[in-house]
Amino acid sequence: AIPLLREVRRHAHDSVWVCVSATDPLNLAGTLLTGDKVPSVAGNRLLFRDGIVVATLVAGDFNFLPTLGTDMEAKTQARLRLARRY
Repeated sequence: AIPLLREVRRHAHDSVWVCVSATDPLNLAGTLLTGDKVPSVAGNRLLFRDGIVVATLVAGDFNFLPTLGTDMEAKTQARLRLARRY
């Protein structure tokens, strides 16, 4: 999984969003990737953009990492994608 994430970083940033369940082996937040650890529990999710974690959904709480920036539209998109309402 790590080589694939590194390969994504080598490509041009096309702002592709990828939502992953926290039970997925790609849940590397807090271990190999920056940010807090996301418990491997059903319902928790991580949102990647360009191979970098930008937001998480943990116990029903949306958390936006500094890598997402301050753009309110991006935060709205992140919230919708984590809630699977996009």
